[in-house]
Amino acid sequence: FNTGDSLTLDVDSVRVWGGYVMSAKKVYALSVIDTTPHYPIPRMWEITGVDYNILFDKRVIWKESDPTGKLDFKYDADTYDDTIINDIFDNYLTIGGDGLTRTGVERIAKAILDVPGKTHHGSVASASYTWKQMMDRVARATGGVYYISPTKVLTYVDVETATSSYDLTDTPAGGNDIGYQSFTLLENGSDLVNDMFVWGAGTGSNAVVFSRSTDSSSVTAH
Repeated sequence: FNTGDSLTLDVDSVRVWGGYVMSAKKVYALSVIDTTPHYPIPRMWEITGVDYNILFDKRVIWKESDPTGKLDFKYDADTYDDTIINDIFDNYLTIGGDGLTRTGVERIAKAILDVPGKTHHGSVASASYTWKQMMDRVARATGGVYYISPTKVLTYVDVETATSSYDLTDTPAGGNDIGYQSFTLLENGSDLVNDMFVWGAGTGSNAVVFSRSTDSSSVTAH
């Protein structure tokens, strides 16, 4: 094993983990073992690794054909989150050798909110930003979550999207149902925000602007 080698784990022919080797060494199976016999004592590999999500910290946003000509990555008002994420993925990351796809990116909401009556552009990154820094900015504006799956699929979905291969239920019927004896789910709405008011001014300007964003379906439900 070499540092950086690809490492995967399959269970019942299903890929459940994928990443890279960080360190590998041979160890004895038990912490105390008799090594005096005149025959080889079997040892096992102890491997430490990180999953594919390490790439968010290791890949840098830049324009390869013009590194000094494009230093800011701005998008027009009312640009949706998936448009931004896909554009960065396709054009401003050096990930061609990583084997990633972006089929798991879904549209959640506009990441660059329009300010009525104003010409507005929003910046999501500057040259040298890590991929993670850009994704955090977008996800913070939309409530999305993101990750790279064990099959190397960039996934960006609403926080409420269920992705588990199994279902917890008190009436399991086989298949992927997992039964349980007792379960408590506490819903806490103390951090719920579905109607937001924003006042602010741009750098170098003393003109205050205002914007409001309302999630009508959430207001109705809660």
